[in-house]
Amino acid sequence: MGDLITVAEVEGQKAAFVASILESHGLTVFIENENTSNMLPYLAILAKIRVPKDQVTKAQEVLQAIPPESEDPEAVELDD
Repeated sequence: MGDLITVAEVEGQKAAFVASILESHGLTVFIENENTSNMLPYLAILAKIRVPKDQVTKAQEVLQAIPPESEDPEAVELDD
């Protein structure tokens, strides 16, 4: 498969979410340190989202399209 390149570092609980978005765009995703990040959050070890070298450009485009999280949870509007 070739070299794997880290395209993002996120908290462990967000790693599966980010990986699923990338996978939905046809990318092959590997998560490194997800369990360590979840089990030992006080160590500030982030999970690394890695993709094959030939998929880095597409992965970066997909990641940039993900809307940022709101700092204010009250600002999120939910449909009734």
